[in-house]
Amino acid sequence: MIKALMVAHYPLNPDNIKGGVEAVSVNLINGFLSVPGIDLKIFAINGQNKEDQVIRYSEHITIHHAGCGPVRSTKYRLFFHYRKQLRRLIKAYKPDVVHIQGNGSNLLLSCKIDKNNLVVTPHGILAEELKNQLTLRSKLNFLVNICIETLLMPRLRNFICISRYNAKILDRDDLPGCKTALIHNPVNPGFFNVRKNEKPVNRLIYIAGIKKLKGLLDLLEALKITADRRQHFRLEVVGGVVEPGYAKKVNDFIAANRLTGQVVFHNWLNQDAIIKLYNDVHILVLPSYQEVLPVCISEAMAAGRVVVAAKVGGVSEMITHRSSGFLYEKGNVPELAGILSELYLNAEYYHKISAQARKEAFKKYKPEKIAGQTLDFYKQVAGV
Repeated sequence: MIKALMVAHYPLNPDNIKGGVEAVSVNLINGFLSVPGIDLKIFAINGQNKEDQVIRYSEHITIHHAGCGPVRSTKYRLFFHYRKQLRRLIKAYKPDVVHIQGNGSNLLLSCKIDKNNLVVTPHGILAEELKNQLTLRSKLNFLVNICIETLLMPRLRNFICISRYNAKILDRDDLPGCKTALIHNPVNPGFFNVRKNEKPVNRLIYIAGIKKLKGLLDLLEALKITADRRQHFRLEVVGGVVEPGYAKKVNDFIAANRLTGQVVFHNWLNQDAIIKLYNDVHILVLPSYQEVLPVCISEAMAAGRVVVAAKVGGVSEMITHRSSGFLYEKGNVPELAGILSELYLNAEYYHKISAQARKEAFKKYKPEKIAGQTLDFYKQVAGV
């Protein structure tokens, strides 16, 4: 029996997930429910509860929701408040492996932890994300995170990479003493149960925060082009406002181009609500300018929905163009509009692609499979 301690952004209410990193944490932990041979403790840093809270999730999984304390600064919490709590938990539990989900300022938690038994899963490429920050405050925040990562990352030895793109950026394979594993992000099993959609192919979904990096304006411009061709799609936007200035541009564009009747905003939805919505949509569009291995793509594929995504980061590892989905050059709105026009009301072509997408998702993204691969890497790191 291996003892593992995972540090994760795990929500106080796992039904209310915001963003891909939280979804990955919830899905992976649920995957461990059916994996024997591990005693798992979760050190959850969600900033949602003032006091510590311990939940016995199963016979072999315990979740410690760390109280966030009175100071609102995330970096202060990580380095002073959460780090002290984590060290106390490590001393009491004596895990074989400590696993930190995340990079940037999350690496502050790695200080004074034995690097031989420490595993880190980076979920973003900060230098690439910096390029698409709009405000001075967000740019400075990313620069600080990059400095933290530059200082602490070279000291780390064991990594789980969620994509080959991620592994290439990390570039640790040839360094002595370093261990790396390529393990994909898991998907909520509910997505595999979404029914086939037999309705005319004209409903889209976008799942991401509303900010420049995610490229929602590109999708709206593509909808304007298809509307001019008398091809009218309905777009469901799932995600909250992250950058108010960008959100204003989005709303102004919708109003100026008479797209109000085609676009519905839902804000953030929990996993059950997203799964329910997937029963009525056909195509996930992800027009992002930077991604590593977006969980919304694997969710859409598991649901048997066609993905149209910008060819950035690790996205091309997930989709075989014109076989299990569609790729286009980031920022190329006419190309995106052309793909949507090709799929519009084209049921035979659509269902051929969607069937292949679901088939590939079954092979790669089942949570119990991902949990098993993660456990195997824990054993390798711990030498058991």
